[in-house]
Amino acid sequence: MSAGSDRPAAVSFITAPLTGITAVAVGVILNLATFFAYHALWPQGFESSFEWFSADWDSGFTGLI
Repeated sequence: MSAGSDRPAAVSFITAPLTGITAVAVGVILNLATFFAYHALWPQGFESSFEWFSADWDSGFTGLI
């Protein structure tokens, strides 16, 4: 057997866990984005009105500069 024939098994051995770790990282990022968007756009919860100023991206980015 040549060394090249063992490579696909080694690659899949590393690829499968990295795929799972990537999926977990993406899930955590989306969860945090949803959490922060909820708290930024509805500061007092869904019972209050929608915070339009926070939703205006142009004003938000201009405020950072």
